[in-house]
Amino acid sequence: MNRVFFSVQSEQDLSDIVVGFLLWSKVIISEDEALRYADDIYIVAKSIPDLPYHQECQCKMHLQHGEYQQKYCRNKRTTWYIIYDIEPFSGNVLINKIISNHVTIE
Repeated sequence: MNRVFFSVQSEQDLSDIVVGFLLWSKVIISEDEALRYADDIYIVAKSIPDLPYHQECQCKMHLQHGEYQQKYCRNKRTTWYIIYDIEPFSGNVLINKIISNHVTIE
């Protein structure tokens, strides 16, 4: 079974998601809720080796971080992009960046 590894950047992205929610003045969210939100993204990332198809990145901004993307639609307004590469010989997945549609520039 192929494994999933997280780059330092992607780990920081998950941490920033939690901190961002806790500091966001538009929404009041508990620490547990913020952690669960980031955990949901983590779970999606860990499931990438099981995908039947790997979607290539189309956006230039995403291509700076990896060859493939997995979309996670959290709600009607927010889609998270998990940007990754697949190691050619092992098939292991390296998560390079986690970014939302709110900051993605096409």
